[in-house]
Amino acid sequence: EGLAQSSLDNFPKAEQALIEAERLCATTSYPSCVNVPLARGGLEMERGHFEEAELAFKNALRLGRSSQNMFVEAYALLSLGWSGLQQEHFDQAQDWSDAAYKLSLAINAGHIVQTALGNQGWAYYKLGEPEKALALFSEARDRAHQIGANTYEVTWLTDAGCVYLDAHEYDKAEQYYREALDLAQQTTKQDVLDALMSLAVVSERTGKLEQARDYADKTIALTPADGNRLDILYPM
Repeated sequence: EGLAQSSLDNFPKAEQALIEAERLCATTSYPSCVNVPLARGGLEMERGHFEEAELAFKNALRLGRSSQNMFVEAYALLSLGWSGLQQEHFDQAQDWSDAAYKLSLAINAGHIVQTALGNQGWAYYKLGEPEKALALFSEARDRAHQIGANTYEVTWLTDAGCVYLDAHEYDKAEQYYREALDLAQQTTKQDVLDALMSLAVVSERTGKLEQARDYADKTIALTPADGNRLDILYPM
């Protein structure tokens, strides 16, 4: 319930649910209690409290290891990598993501495997190693495709496009962004918005200003009135 409320941005209700879960787990040893700090960390990440989230994920990692729950351990490592990326601690993020990848590969947790690969790719990209980043994004995309994780496949395509955009390889960047947009039609509106904005950026960089305006206008038209204001401000 806490995770669901957090995903709906109902942070007070999410907080209330997690406080109750934490109260129950303080006096019992239900197996599911190992998931509570993961949920707490997820809420803190959504609220932008990255240091608090990191502490919660470290607690989840400790509980996963003490209970020999390798899935929780791998997920906690993955989440620590996520928090590291958000805090721009890219060396740490790479280390945690690599540990998550190795453990999840051993237990055949495909979702964690592909996410860890992609997170490693982003860490390498921010550390100034684009070739390593592209190789990891490619492998992450392949693994996401194998398990039908289409939204993540869109993410890794878009991230690869960002690498090519920074390298001024605009044709390749546009190719990846178009692939992302095509696939995004099968996933979520947010994926479509992100792909359209990426295409607007690469069009502007290459002097295709009418095309850039068209992509930006499409983005604005698709953005819900009660949605994220940044989804309006960027295309404007």
